[in-house]
Amino acid sequence: GIIAALSLERIERLPAFLWSGLYVGAANAAVGAIFRVLERNTDMVTWAQMLAAAMGNGALSGLLALGSVFIFGKLFGITTSLELLDLARPTHPLLKKLLLQVPGTYHHSLIVSQLAEQAAQRVGADSLLVRVGAYYHDVGKMNDPQSFVENQLDGINIHDTLEPKASAQIVIEHVSKGSVLAKRYGLPNRLIDFIPQHHGTTLAAYFHR
Repeated sequence: GIIAALSLERIERLPAFLWSGLYVGAANAAVGAIFRVLERNTDMVTWAQMLAAAMGNGALSGLLALGSVFIFGKLFGITTSLELLDLARPTHPLLKKLLLQVPGTYHHSLIVSQLAEQAAQRVGADSLLVRVGAYYHDVGKMNDPQSFVENQLDGINIHDTLEPKASAQIVIEHVSKGSVLAKRYGLPNRLIDFIPQHHGTTLAAYFHR
């Protein structure tokens, strides 16, 4: 049990369950072998049965762990690594919508996710959660894509013709609109938290100046 827990730690890829099962099987086989040696048991059939049972137990443990993480995560509302891996798919409806409607923001989010993931790894944070959170942090821009520079492919910035307060309001509102959209698509709260937290609540200094 200790070996399984230590080998999984943060689950960022599904093969982690396979490797954990192999480690458990190897640990089982090692303990079984110690007892057989102490008993001076040289019966090859007994050894083969023991090794088969040890590795079979490890494989079954990995499969049960994989299934139970999914079931208990859904049951108790826990954002598991498996759910994050599912939400990281480019084919997820909200990410797909982001790509089709605001490709500039989609590309920006991918770049942010790479930077954030590396930073999370350096400080020991949950890099998978950070990466997936970065994918969705700017979904609120879909309501008004041309108001954000990464989508202004024609070089025309609408903020040049707006009052500073109006410009600031448009930029600030993409946060609240993003939270609403994320809830509508059923994103877990741990991911929705990234949306209001990525800007802060202080003065919108650029527009103020």
